[in-house]
Amino acid sequence: MAKLKHVARLAGIAITRPVEFADRLAGRRERESQPEPAGMHADVVDPVAAAHDIVGVADSGCCAELLAVREQILGRLTGVHHHDGGTSLAELLWVLTRHRRPEVVVETGVARGVSSAFILDALERNGSGRLWSIDLPPITPDWGNQTGIAVAPDVRYRWTYIRGAARRRLPYVVSTCGAIGLFVHDGLHTTDNVLFELRTVWPHLEPAGLVVADDANHNDAVLTFSTEVGVEPVLLREPVKGNVVAVIARG
Repeated sequence: MAKLKHVARLAGIAITRPVEFADRLAGRRERESQPEPAGMHADVVDPVAAAHDIVGVADSGCCAELLAVREQILGRLTGVHHHDGGTSLAELLWVLTRHRRPEVVVETGVARGVSSAFILDALERNGSGRLWSIDLPPITPDWGNQTGIAVAPDVRYRWTYIRGAARRRLPYVVSTCGAIGLFVHDGLHTTDNVLFELRTVWPHLEPAGLVVADDANHNDAVLTFSTEVGVEPVLLREPVKGNVVAVIARG
């Protein structure tokens, strides 16, 4: 029965959103043909310390401020879902945003908006900046209608949410949003897609811009790209989800 309902939902999308339907099928085929990664090891587990090391500043009270932020944002969610970004990723992004003070942040993948909420909170505390988010949400009714629910209403004016696949939407966003201070990949974790996103964004980064890739251990794209641009990534281990978060600093 569940499979029939899923097929029915896909059929509905094929009729009402044919372009989105094609992108979903393409993404599925890409996932099915994904090669096994060579393996990636990360010892760093403290996202706040890692973020301060990356930006080269000491912790000036971030930890205490971040505790309150985490409680507020996670309090807007019920339970935990495997689509949610990890807390380590979210905390890393919050500290990077607070200290680097980017005017333009772009992310792929939103889900319930955990990472989006932390970024937007940091932008609001900075008093400037905007987040552009691209996402093709799951089609299950109990999940798809929760897109971005972690984001507080009072910071949404800083947020531009674009529904669709990154392959289709990202080139437009990077060509119109201005120089990017921070880019976050947390969408389709396939080698081809991650390389596409990183290669698309890199020329539009600020001289001191940052790229953050979640689930970097799912494929070899981050290591391949790091070799291409000649920058060693910082690798952070997410102890709860068991994944690796990679950070590549342009300058």
